[in-house]
Amino acid sequence: MPGTAVDPLKFGVDPRYRYLRVQVPGSAPALLVLGYVDPHPLGPIEVWYSASGEVLKLQNGRVVAAHGLAMDWPSVRFDSVPVAWRDVDGRGSTYVRSRDEIPSYRFGVRETVLTLLSEQAPILEGFAVSLPASAKLTRWYQESAQGPDGVALHSWFALGTHRGEQTIVFSEQCMTHKTCLRIQVWPAYEGDM
Repeated sequence: MPGTAVDPLKFGVDPRYRYLRVQVPGSAPALLVLGYVDPHPLGPIEVWYSASGEVLKLQNGRVVAAHGLAMDWPSVRFDSVPVAWRDVDGRGSTYVRSRDEIPSYRFGVRETVLTLLSEQAPILEGFAVSLPASAKLTRWYQESAQGPDGVALHSWFALGTHRGEQTIVFSEQCMTHKTCLRIQVWPAYEGDM
């Protein structure tokens, strides 16, 4: 995340709070702390803050808003409801989302998103995925978003267990073909707290 040079691996975290380790490839990682959770009919929306002022909102592990980045998504709406992660089968499922983009000032960008269960973890360039000890039980998913410009955005999600709850423990979510966020629950190992 821009301007954030703190390496979260080099200092302890307060176990009373929840954290995310977020990294844009080619930049230093940042730690975000959970500010609050908004109730929502499609699942709670978690609002995360960095020390530099970036804000990330996640719903069921998916980015539904981002502020303070090179590419912001101030709003994401689901025109059709995404299937729960555990209900995605070998055939996959689709949903439609609409989102706004800043600074390009594109509003209502409509995309059809295909969610597939993956047989294996992705190979992510320049990044070692460090997952909780329950990683052998982790299920991987790939999402491909096809927008009106014909460019597909690919994202990866790992469903695992963290703090006793089944949740997305890692994702690489691409907001453009050049801007992807690597989001990981932190600390990765629950014994590190």
